[in-house]
Amino acid sequence: MRWVTMCLVTSIFFYACSNDTTGGKKEQEVISSSNSTVADETDEVENEEDDVISSIVLYNWNTLPDSLRSKVSKYNFQHIGSFESRNTYPFNREDAYYIKAAINNIRLAELSKSDAFPVEDVANANPYGLYGNYRNEWAFYEMNGSIIYPTAKFTGFSTIYISRHGEIDTVWIGPVQKRPYKLEIKLKGDYSQETSVYPSINIP
Repeated sequence: MRWVTMCLVTSIFFYACSNDTTGGKKEQEVISSSNSTVADETDEVENEEDDVISSIVLYNWNTLPDSLRSKVSKYNFQHIGSFESRNTYPFNREDAYYIKAAINNIRLAELSKSDAFPVEDVANANPYGLYGNYRNEWAFYEMNGSIIYPTAKFTGFSTIYISRHGEIDTVWIGPVQKRPYKLEIKLKGDYSQETSVYPSINIP
């Protein structure tokens, strides 16, 4: 497998991964065997320099595992402007992209900790709590730096599925209506500014 050296910038990129609803005792391996170049093994990136995000893979609808397609809503909308005065435009999930990320949940919890969500409780908490409403928000950018408009009110983009194995969460994110080249985590803990982000990795 060809590993690509990651470039750290001012935001965070993710590698999406599968989730196990049985509590993460056994991770389900769902890497697609499709010939598509989007989710080819050579596009998988290991980021040895980062202690939060360890790797990232980009998928499209054709390479997204069948077990996850059923978890993606049939009706998806991008929201331009604030959610109070937004313009909403539909897009097809079949034309969108999906991200699989491996995340160190302890380190992310430290960066976005709060009195209501202490770091020591992360291992015993519902994994979705760390990536849920009012916790941390996904943001994606195009190659030219333009933001890709969000599709979810409080999380930026939907977290499709999570599998927790100790300190590592494998997280599937999407749909993202345009090809993303950069992913950023907006931290929302009590001890961080809402606009703060974690240094990022590029999506190959």
